[in-house]
Amino acid sequence: MSFWVSPFQLRYELITTLEQSGYQRWECQDHGQKPAENNGLLLLYDPPDQLLAAAGEATGEATPTLMDLQQGYSKLLSWHQQSEGTLLAAWQLQALVEEDLCQWLRASETNQELKVSLDGELPVPDPLRASVTLALIDTAPDLLENYLTLDQQGQRFGREVDSHYLQRLREASHHGDLLLQALVRPEQQGQNPEASKTLSSQLKQSQAEAELTLMQLHQVQEELEHYFLRSRSQDALLLKHAEQQRRAQKLIASLLKSAHGSDTLPKH
Repeated sequence: MSFWVSPFQLRYELITTLEQSGYQRWECQDHGQKPAENNGLLLLYDPPDQLLAAAGEATGEATPTLMDLQQGYSKLLSWHQQSEGTLLAAWQLQALVEEDLCQWLRASETNQELKVSLDGELPVPDPLRASVTLALIDTAPDLLENYLTLDQQGQRFGREVDSHYLQRLREASHHGDLLLQALVRPEQQGQNPEASKTLSSQLKQSQAEAELTLMQLHQVQEELEHYFLRSRSQDALLLKHAEQQRRAQKLIASLLKSAHGSDTLPKH
């Protein structure tokens, strides 16, 4: 019998695919028990921003806190040391074409090696969640270190370790800044019909994301205040995070305001 396990909320589509491929969720992980047979045991992780996104897509699921992410990564590293399971980024399973995915899952059940290649690149972080994740990593650098350790030890299907993850977050956050600049200069929208159409589409797609990420930002602020109370020597760090949060909240407020009024954009 084959199992998969993750301390994090995964996307519904991936869970369905695993079930259809004969994989059952290992329900005993919190009690330290191992499956009777661990052939094909998959230990699933993801980058922090993707875990925030997956939780946001799941109805009724709470957004993971900094502690949740830290403890989850630590559990996966511990389980990997104690078992013969395969560490695997969940997004990779979703990136594989269906035929390759089914063949790889069947081969892993019998510890066979099957070479497959990813059909795609690393997932692009959402600009808003990138800002949240950067704040979390600034608060707890070990969050990044543990993710990279998981990725280094995991099955990567021929790709390189995600060593530029921090840079990818910063680029995504910067993209959010550029979007904010476009929003505060609405007179430029009428000069380029195609750009106006693209911006309108981005705003509509970002509205729900912005509302959810605003809640995540509040959670980050609460955790920062908790760390601050534990060590008042972190004044400079807290101020840095507060400025980053204000910038992200300004972007979110502009996205929400513009998304509600996007239907009134001039047509060309």
